[in-house]
Amino acid sequence: MIAITMGDPAGIGPEIVLKFIKCGIGGYIIVGSLEVLAYYNEKLKVLDNISDNLTVCKTEEELREKLKSGESRILLDLGPVENLQPGKDIKESGEAAFSYVCKAVELTESGFTNAITTAPISKKALNMAGHHYNGHTELLADLTGTKRAYMMLYSDKLIVTHVTTHIALAEVSKRVTKEEIKEAFLLTLAFLKKLKSEPKIAIACIDPHCGEEGVIGTCDKNKTFEASRELRNAGYEALGPFPSDTVFLRCLRKEFDAVIAMYHDQGHIPLKLVGFDEGINVTLGLPILRTSVDHGTAYDIVEKGVAKEKNLLEAFKLAKKLTS
Repeated sequence: MIAITMGDPAGIGPEIVLKFIKCGIGGYIIVGSLEVLAYYNEKLKVLDNISDNLTVCKTEEELREKLKSGESRILLDLGPVENLQPGKDIKESGEAAFSYVCKAVELTESGFTNAITTAPISKKALNMAGHHYNGHTELLADLTGTKRAYMMLYSDKLIVTHVTTHIALAEVSKRVTKEEIKEAFLLTLAFLKKLKSEPKIAIACIDPHCGEEGVIGTCDKNKTFEASRELRNAGYEALGPFPSDTVFLRCLRKEFDAVIAMYHDQGHIPLKLVGFDEGINVTLGLPILRTSVDHGTAYDIVEKGVAKEKNLLEAFKLAKKLTS
């Protein structure tokens, strides 16, 4: 069983969850709000009747009984969301989204579920509710007592792990360390070995053209170059570092299986360009498996019925594959 969080109630999370339910597959516990799902279903007419498609539980005791009886399409209803305002950042939605993630972690750590798949949350709403995290990755690391977690974007076309994520570009050169590059590489290697033998992983540079031997910058000298050298000395096939204006193209051409990117946009832009609807967010380094959609709350299209569930479906399928 996979725990699926409903995401920010004011975003497209409820809509894509409803469309996911309509796909008819089983093996999940949705953590969210029946009232919110019913509200959006009334607006969008996705399902004829929610109760015909889901078994609704309100407590873990009920949940345990339903699992024992073989139910595989379950909603754990954490109650209504006060002051729901679709398409807007409000603290109530941020608090609800936070509670869904916390409960999903509890379910997985206690053995009710084998992994977590998350719908999008709003960082602003999360912070408005008093939970000061820059996103799911940081929140999940804190909830699980993980010192450092890394974001991987996964698709059939391109796989990218990020050494840093939601920080200002001006902070990247200060925050990237050779130790974190090495850790991101080793976690990516371990993950990919579950899917194929002997994966090839390339390391991207920080500065353009890897600094041109100091002409453009010296940041890479003691970071990407040193991390690559130490990994190779330890017996790993760490390829690079390579300039980021070519490394992703080479990965698309199957010279590599994955790229270690140094910062958010360096890795996100190429992946979203070639596989926006298929991209999956995987958090590496956690004691539990977490996959996610690779898009935001999309407030601008809330209640329009045009949000796509494919990202969520692919994230769920990957979680099932890795836990089966």
